[in-house]
Amino acid sequence: MTGGHALELAERAAEAVRELNHRTRDPGVFTAPAELYRLVGELAVLAGGLPQLLGQLDRWLRAEHDAGRIRADTGTGPGGIVAASGAELADAGGAAHDLARVLAAAQQHLAHLGGTEPDRAISERG
Repeated sequence: MTGGHALELAERAAEAVRELNHRTRDPGVFTAPAELYRLVGELAVLAGGLPQLLGQLDRWLRAEHDAGRIRADTGTGPGGIVAASGAELADAGGAAHDLARVLAAAQQHLAHLGGTEPDRAISERG
């Protein structure tokens, strides 16, 4: 896979999230809790893959730095920037791991829900 292709995939993922934000504004988007369960599960999988991706980005950056193919426009060497970027990527990976865990927990709660018949919905709320 080329770097350009990886960038295209990232753009498509970002666009998919923007589209999800747009489409889920409508309260009628889901017909049953099972659809929300499935969407939350997919989001958990997405978030769960981010720590690996972010770690791989950090490894690429460090390898390029170690090979002398990175420069900084700050008037100093790039080492500090590479290290700071790596620390932030690691923090983001940790946050993504936490997000995936919390989304998976939310999905488990959603597993206990189902739709009702419209005339019974009002009397069974709560």
